[in-house]
Amino acid sequence: MAKDRSEVVKAAIKKYLREVAEDFKAHMPSKELIVDNQRLTRHELSKQLGVEIDLIRNRTPRDGQVEVAKERLVKEKCPVNHRVEINGERLSLPELAECYHLSVETVYSRWKRGKRGVELIKPVQK
Repeated sequence: MAKDRSEVVKAAIKKYLREVAEDFKAHMPSKELIVDNQRLTRHELSKQLGVEIDLIRNRTPRDGQVEVAKERLVKEKCPVNHRVEINGERLSLPELAECYHLSVETVYSRWKRGKRGVELIKPVQK
């Protein structure tokens, strides 16, 4: 009787573990993806696209789908061409930073905070 009970418990545990494994696989991105009719691993794809594997892992669907559009994985960088006119010169932000001996990060930070014109080139206060 005890042997039958232990076998029933073991069978129930195996069934439970199988269900958990299936559920886990359903919510994890596939290790192999199909992009442009090529079957690649996530690692191979990250090397081919020149991006970190974490980015590929984060942007792949978790519903078991293996066919993925390249546009979903990698967004093309669009050049930002902020130009400023100061003292009759039209300069990009990096050129402005170089001309006025400021760091590019300082100029971009000021730009993002809404500073324009002469406010961009004020000396750094310490």
